[in-house]
Amino acid sequence: MRFPIIKVKDIAQKTEHIVGTNIHDTLEIQDDGTISYYNLQNGEGTRVFGDYRFVGNVDEMGMTVEFVSFEEIKNIYQQMEQKDEEKEKFIESLFEMIWDEKSNKENKS
Repeated sequence: MRFPIIKVKDIAQKTEHIVGTNIHDTLEIQDDGTISYYNLQNGEGTRVFGDYRFVGNVDEMGMTVEFVSFEEIKNIYQQMEQKDEEKEKFIESLFEMIWDEKSNKENKS
């Protein structure tokens, strides 16, 4: 069994993410059978004039959605979690450096 990996790009922020990894993600099926993405938090989506675009594999058929196995999807999410942990550690160390710098300045005063 293969699972679709649907990605969107936020044009304004220049970032991409997998639909469903953000609590505000929704997919809507339109009356004409097409699917659109909508972000509940910022009110933007992939419809006309929206700030998001679908991201996929481009070939002779146009843009297609990537499909992966269960093992591949587990690896993708593990890598995402690892990146989130790395970001958190970086932010913590940054705050520690700022706090230490502030403490050093106060001690010198």
